Amino acid sequence: MQAHLAAGCAADQNKFWEMHDRIFRGQNDWNGEATSNPKKVLAGYAKELGLDEDMWEQCLDDRKHLPRIQASMAEGNKLRVSSTPTFIINGKMISSAITYDRLKALVDSAAATAPASAPAATPPASGTDSAAPRRP
Repeated sequence: MQAHLAAGCAADQNKFWEMHDRIFRGQNDWNGEATSNPKKVLAGYAKELGLDEDMWEQCLDDRKHLPRIQASMAEGNKLRVSSTPTFIINGKMISSAITYDRLKALVDSAAATAPASAPAATPPASGTDSAAPRRP
């Protein structure tokens, strides 16, 4: 949970993907087998990325993004997502890594069979989006 919170707090400073990538690269340093205090390691990443460390730490300590993270996890549980990556395309769940070409083919197929009058998805109200920020 600390890694989720760390990334959310980095997102507040527009550094979600940088923290995401650093957390992923360093998972052998902060995981439960490596340390009983992942916050110390994650704080090092915040410093490395040039975040306002006091703001980031306050966010982490307040668990500011916990409700959003829990809502995202609950949605995954509801959909029976049990691994990553998991893709749900046109109602079909794919619970394994697939190539870009395969993913594109599935999305293109779903788009081709979608009703032409389907309205565009409306983004959730500000502050309720459970998705990660988009990569630049």
